[in-house]
Amino acid sequence: MLDLIVRELKVKGYTVEGIITESGSYVILKATRNKNSVVAVKVPRELALRGVTLTETSLKSAAERMLREIEVLEALRGDPGVVSLIDVVELRVSWPSGRSVVIPLAIVEYAESSLADMIRSGRGSWEFYVKALAKVARVLEQAHSQGFCHLDVRPENILVARGEPKLADFAGRCDEPLEVIPPREFAAPEQLEVGGRVGPWTDVYQLAVNYLHLLGLTPSTANREDLPHPLGKALSPNPSE
Repeated sequence: MLDLIVRELKVKGYTVEGIITESGSYVILKATRNKNSVVAVKVPRELALRGVTLTETSLKSAAERMLREIEVLEALRGDPGVVSLIDVVELRVSWPSGRSVVIPLAIVEYAESSLADMIRSGRGSWEFYVKALAKVARVLEQAHSQGFCHLDVRPENILVARGEPKLADFAGRCDEPLEVIPPREFAAPEQLEVGGRVGPWTDVYQLAVNYLHLLGLTPSTANREDLPHPLGKALSPNPSE
């Protein structure tokens, strides 16, 4: 399937240079257009992995997931704190029976790094990290006001493009059944419960966990009473608070 993706992108003018990274839901490809324009291509993970048996159901699920994120990126287009959507390339996968599924591939701006990379390598100042999270908080507020949730706020999804932090990998509309399971250390309590109800409060909790991450703390090691009130309140295991 990856070979088909590379060929289809080539037809649309994008030359794939290689894989940038893999996440829980996507494989990110680096590509060039017109030889000097570098972009990133978001491909549903199941399409990019070799040896995976694809079914019509799994492909439809991948297409729906991609469409949800594209909707968010289009709604937040122009926001400097959000990864820019450049183009959408449609990939049609057909069966001998004649049935087919169209899967959109999001072409987004290329980011040289992520907040996670910077923290691990020691690049960037404490001031940069804090300002990056403040920018993410503003983006989340804007997204929530339009009915969208992220549900996977963590340093790996805070990209850095030309020195500016930008949030990527949105889940979709908050009122839709969204099943996003981030790494356990960044997951909100409701994401670890069967039937847990997620929403904007999930993003707020995760953002607070990111602040703790900078301090070398986790929700289990931090004393909420010792934290600034907004941070302690955000870490409440009870969304109603």
